[in-house]
Amino acid sequence: MKVAITETFCEILTGLATILMLIAWLDWLNIVPFDQTLAAAKAYSGFATLTGVLIAAYLFGVILDAFGLVFDRLFADLVFSDNTTADNIKGFWTNANAHVLAYRDSVWAYYFCYRNLLILVPPALLGTVGSLWCRQLSGWAWFAAIALIVLAFILYFSMQTLLKLYYDITRSFVPNIMKNNQ
Repeated sequence: MKVAITETFCEILTGLATILMLIAWLDWLNIVPFDQTLAAAKAYSGFATLTGVLIAAYLFGVILDAFGLVFDRLFADLVFSDNTTADNIKGFWTNANAHVLAYRDSVWAYYFCYRNLLILVPPALLGTVGSLWCRQLSGWAWFAAIALIVLAFILYFSMQTLLKLYYDITRSFVPNIMKNNQ
């Protein structure tokens, strides 16, 4: 079994972002104050804890992928509309080399990663700003809000670029069909 390092990295990254968002929400709702979370992180720092956090992050990332698929189903047209034809797809699968397939898969993995991170921005914005605001850190709350909004725009435009690249890879094989038929 081959381990797909890019996909694994993306799952762990989105899982860690989910954990950070949950920490902010737990602090904002005063369920587990941030001070207690920080004290627990210091008390239980070690290889076993790191391993557990990475496994939990991977699982959170996989669960977030399910929400991402729903997001794609509902909002994909807002990001990018595809005009790939059946001839493009047939030509791609007929003529694509292994390195092109691997590159296309990694582009798709990064799109999934950015999409999942974009999904987390609204709840992270609420949790982070709420947590900072309750601690009377309004300056930091404004900074966090602006930073997360800028991050959302960056992720959105990155997703558009990645999807364009992904579909351009497929469409690029139409000339090969025409050359083979002449």
